[in-house]
Parts: sequence; C-alpha cells; structure tokens
Amino acid sequence: MAQQKTGRRIILKDKTVYENGECGYAEGCLWCYVPGVTAADVLPKFLKPSATKRIVFEYGEMSDVYEDYTVLSTVLTEPNQVSICMKKAGEQ
Repeated sequence: MAQQKTGRRIILKDKTVYENGECGYAEGCLWCYVPGVTAADVLPKFLKPSATKRIVFEYGEMSDVYEDYTVLSTVLTEPNQVSICMKKAGEQ
C-alpha cells in the first residue's frame, strides 16, 4: 500500500522543493509563501524563468499547478518567511 502524502510544499520546474511552502492566486498574481528562508536563499530560483515556468503546490494528496508565472513582481520579507508575487509575462 502506498504511503499517503501529507504536508505542503512548493515544487519548481527544476525540481527545487520548498517544504511547508504555500501558493495562492489572487488578482493576476501567484503568491508563493516560503517559510524558514531568507530572500537571498530563494531569489536566485524565483528570478529564473526556466525554474518558475511550472510551479506545483502540493497539499496532502492534492495539488495545484501554475504555469508560465515567470516574472517576479514583488518580494516581501518577514522574520521567518519570504512572500513572492509571480506574474505571467505581459500581465504586469
């Protein structure tokens, strides 16, 4: 019997995984919330369109797939989390 998936994670196209991360879409912006990191840790990946062309948000047994969010629009840093707004090219 296969083990049931639990937890939340963000998986980029290049297979980078951010455990305990979350994504949510609002008003043309895909927000990615990455806990336990600094901006210096995550910005190199999120600035790379080849890595963000496909972003998967897994939560338990379910997942949402977001494609073509390749433009980093906003970065918010908090004490234990980085929040990143990604947009599609041409939708700034």
